[in-house]
Amino acid sequence: APCPMPKDVPNDHVLIKVAYAPMNPADWLYLANQYGTEGSMTAPPCVIGMEGSGTVVKVGEGVDASLVDSKCGFSINKAEVDFYGSWSEYSVVHKMSIIPFPKDTPLEDIPSVFVNPATVFSMGEEFDAEKGGVALFNAGGSSLCRMAVRYFKTRNVKTIMIVRRDQHVEELKAIGADWVLNSKSEGFSKSLKEVIEEAKPQIFFDAVAGPDAMEIFNLMPDESILYNYGVLSGQGFSGVSPVDLIFRNKSVR
Repeated sequence: APCPMPKDVPNDHVLIKVAYAPMNPADWLYLANQYGTEGSMTAPPCVIGMEGSGTVVKVGEGVDASLVDSKCGFSINKAEVDFYGSWSEYSVVHKMSIIPFPKDTPLEDIPSVFVNPATVFSMGEEFDAEKGGVALFNAGGSSLCRMAVRYFKTRNVKTIMIVRRDQHVEELKAIGADWVLNSKSEGFSKSLKEVIEEAKPQIFFDAVAGPDAMEIFNLMPDESILYNYGVLSGQGFSGVSPVDLIFRNKSVR
């Protein structure tokens, strides 16, 4: 179905002419009607895309008119907007979901200022910057993990990155990752166990789920936490040991 152009911009919203929109794993899950809980997901026809960059061309009531012609990065609340995702010529965006940038900012530099940066920031907040700590990530070759390596350095947090390609090993080490392991390499399980015993990570940020994530969780130390934020494997969790939960005080969140 064609995407209808809005005749009027709702109160507290702006109309953005989209320049760039990234592809996030969540976009594909949304397209497959698998992103969210039952009843909150939007079935096709719809326009996907959760963030992007562009120029404000019109504002609704309650929005400062000086924003017109501003360059901005923006995010979309997909529970609120069906037809105006960022994979479209225009998007309707709430005024609190845009970040204006100077007029000389290249629009190709700012289409991803919400989803990954906000996630990495919230992950970093799990650590006390004075005490520091160690965090373990899978899907280490992702844009999010590259941001995490850099940001976590500022919070005195060391990083263990698990990747699937040799090229990512050197790339992540070059930007400051403390340990990088290739899950496809021979002896990975032994190396992972040794690194976890040495580094004692407090938190495992999991974007994969499924049995690979559980293998890592089973090796994590007492009091550690698995934070799941993705399902790249397409599988759920099984085999969580009550011993881990009850006697070792580990948790999955």
